[in-house]
Amino acid sequence: MKQEIRLFDIIYTWKMCRVIILGLLLLIIGTEVTWGQTAEASNSGPVCVGSPLFLYGGPDGMSSYSWTGPNGFTSNLQNPQVTSNATINDAGDYILTINGTSSATTTVLVIAIITPTFTQLGPYCVGSIPETLPGTSLNGISGTWSPATISTSSAGTTAYTFTPTAGQCATTASMNVVVNSLPVVSITGSSSICIGTTTTLTPTSDGTWISSNTSVATVSSAGVVTGIAAGTASFTFTSATTGCSNSTGTITVTADNTVGTASSTPTLCINTALTPITHTTTGATGIGTATGLPSGVTAAWAANTITISGTPTEAGTFSYT
Repeated sequence: MKQEIRLFDIIYTWKMCRVIILGLLLLIIGTEVTWGQTAEASNSGPVCVGSPLFLYGGPDGMSSYSWTGPNGFTSNLQNPQVTSNATINDAGDYILTINGTSSATTTVLVIAIITPTFTQLGPYCVGSIPETLPGTSLNGISGTWSPATISTSSAGTTAYTFTPTAGQCATTASMNVVVNSLPVVSITGSSSICIGTTTTLTPTSDGTWISSNTSVATVSSAGVVTGIAAGTASFTFTSATTGCSNSTGTITVTADNTVGTASSTPTLCINTALTPITHTTTGATGIGTATGLPSGVTAAWAANTITISGTPTEAGTFSYT
């Protein structure tokens, strides 16, 4: 059968074709904006354990973003937050796909929290000079201390806190520093002794005593001081428990007093004046009451000399001191 093609049909068909072609061209032009784009992926790391973790995708304006990562992580956001509290398990590769075609990978590093470590300082004694608190830990963490310096002004235990400088993935640390009191010491005996005599100190145990001048006086571990020669010495006790030391005041050792022989040993009649007898002294500052002299005879001291004089009123042989 012969088919008839009318001019109207040809014109209508051509117009429809133009509409279809124009629509295809517009669709092609519209999708051409995103075709051929390269995916870009980055992250907020390295992050510390416990910190938020973010992913960043690009370019902007893509028709779709698809993230995948460790622990089954997925997201269709351009810049998703992976977690507000990162763990070591969140570390690894995260892959971004844009427009279903181009992909990029970013590697997340999660750093474990480090606890700063230090060499223990102290114990100290009251009044001693302490070491400086270190600004960097043994494992390389820098920071500051509070209080900033160790005080030894009083006995007790003080906690010093170390705060790491930000950005090191480290936690605070503390150190308890002990300051011990000084031992209580005293001179319980005389503070002035003669050569060869003794005096006492306390404590008498739980430590050791030393003399500042052993040529003048020595001291035993029980705190017994013995005079050796004229002079002065002080004594230091060190506690066996704390290692702290304290010193006494000064003990004076006085040289022995000496008396020379009599200038004469006279024999005379009763009621006859005695020619004075003299004795030279050293180290003396006076004499006590003389004994053994006959009635009428006395002893006196002046200028390092003892003088015995008078008129005896009784007979006999007399030995005096």
